[in-house]
Amino acid sequence: MAVDRNAFKSRRAVLAAALGGLGALLAGALGRADEAEAAQGGNALIGVANTGTAETSFENTDGGEVSLKGIQASGIGVKGQSTDSTPSTFVGTSHRNGVFATVGSESGVFANTDEAGVYGFADLSDSSVGVVGHTNQGWGVIGIGAAGVAGFGAWGVFGSADTDQIGVYGNTGASPAPSVAGGIGVLARAESSSQLALSVVGRSQFSQSGRLTILSGKSSRTVSKPGVTPTSWIIATPQTNRSGVFVQAAVPGNGAFTVYLNKAVSGNTVVGYLVIN
Repeated sequence: MAVDRNAFKSRRAVLAAALGGLGALLAGALGRADEAEAAQGGNALIGVANTGTAETSFENTDGGEVSLKGIQASGIGVKGQSTDSTPSTFVGTSHRNGVFATVGSESGVFANTDEAGVYGFADLSDSSVGVVGHTNQGWGVIGIGAAGVAGFGAWGVFGSADTDQIGVYGNTGASPAPSVAGGIGVLARAESSSQLALSVVGRSQFSQSGRLTILSGKSSRTVSKPGVTPTSWIIATPQTNRSGVFVQAAVPGNGAFTVYLNKAVSGNTVVGYLVIN
């Protein structure tokens, strides 16, 4: 029987190419997790990357129990990633998020939630919260960026604390903000005199400010004002132009203060005041 040498050479070339391809495949496999693609409806495979062409879901019909749990002693328990790196135009329906979490109906979610690592939505009642960060010792939520925190809504940012704590603590300076006594709704602190603890652009309003009227023929007026103490600082200035009349003193007391003019006025005279502390 004659031997076809050309056919033998062709088979040898095919075999060599196949072995070379196998070597490349094994080398590549050393640098990545195995990937498995099962038929639609098949089982997920443990220890390898699973791929499919439709959504994969896990449902636990035992109410109150966990559907999917990730445990890792020293790494990441659960990781979600959207790998599209093209900046979004935010037009049309799109959800390019690492994690998209909802509670209840999804009817109110944004049509476009692109470029958010985590999007959380809950709208069951006025107690619903989209995302919660909780700790007893550290920071519940940390925001780092061009703007650390941005808030939009009836209250853009809301801070609340117990009677011995601070609702909102704003600090500027190179050093970490020090611990301070509580009982403060909003605390503004600057580390040095070259910085500003508080800057207000536009009008401001203080509940411990106002206007009082000293009646004609009188030279003083006492005003009840909760929170005033004998050590409060009070600024008072005449708001009515009376020749030769000025505020002689603003004397604080317990829950009230008295404004004294230098003499009795010939007509009703308005005085503006501001209680500092």
